[in-house]
Amino acid sequence: MKILHIEDNEDIAEGGQIYFNNKGHDYSFVLDAKRGLQLIRQNNYDVILLDLMMPDFSGFDVIDELEKDGLLKTKTIIVFSAKNITKEERKQLLDRGIHSVLIKPVLLDVLQKKIEMLQIH
Repeated sequence: MKILHIEDNEDIAEGGQIYFNNKGHDYSFVLDAKRGLQLIRQNNYDVILLDLMMPDFSGFDVIDELEKDGLLKTKTIIVFSAKNITKEERKQLLDRGIHSVLIKPVLLDVLQKKIEMLQIH
C-alpha cells in the first residue's frame, strides 16, 4: 500500500518508515502539514496517517482543507491524537469521513493490522 504519514515528530515518522517499508508498503512521511496537504492533492495514497495536534497548521486544518476541496470523503485517513478525544469529537471526525481515530501511543503492529483490514475491503 502507498502510505503518507503527516507527523511533526520525526522519531515517530522515521520509526514508521522503517517498520512499514519492511512490511512491503510504500511509506513516506512529511513533518509539515501544509506540505502533506500539497502531497495529498498531487498524489494518490491508499492510506493517510494524520497527526491531529501539530503546530501552526494542524491535522484539523488538513481535514478542513480537504473537505473544502471535496476530497475528504474520497481519502482513507487514520488520525492520531496525543490528547484524549471525546466521544462527540470522535463521532464528528468519523461523520466527516475520517476512517479511524486512534489515541497515541499507537503500537505499529496494531496499526499494521488496521491497514491490512483496509486491503481486505
